[in-house]
Amino acid sequence: DSDDARFVIRNVQSSANPDVITEVFSVTNGNTRIRNSLYVSSSDDAQYGSIRLTSNDTANNGYIEFYNKSVRSAYIGYNSPTNIGYLQLETENGYNGWEITGKLMVNNVAQ
Repeated sequence: DSDDARFVIRNVQSSANPDVITEVFSVTNGNTRIRNSLYVSSSDDAQYGSIRLTSNDTANNGYIEFYNKSVRSAYIGYNSPTNIGYLQLETENGYNGWEITGKLMVNNVAQ
């Protein structure tokens, strides 16, 4: 079959009858899937910071979060409740904005 190269980690909820089995990590022919969130950090994200990639749910699109130490400083994503269909580029917790060095191209700007 086409899925010859496959590796899977599963969560087994054995308190249910029958067991509830959920794939939480899989690699199939080089395609990697992680259920829920992926954290990218140094060995001590409480000291240095991290990036978190989170999948979507019924309320929000997937998003990327940026952490300075353990405090979220910015994110890209979510479905804006005031601008349906738009993604947000936001800062928070004392961070003032985004610095862009180089060119920024914006197309189809709403007037």
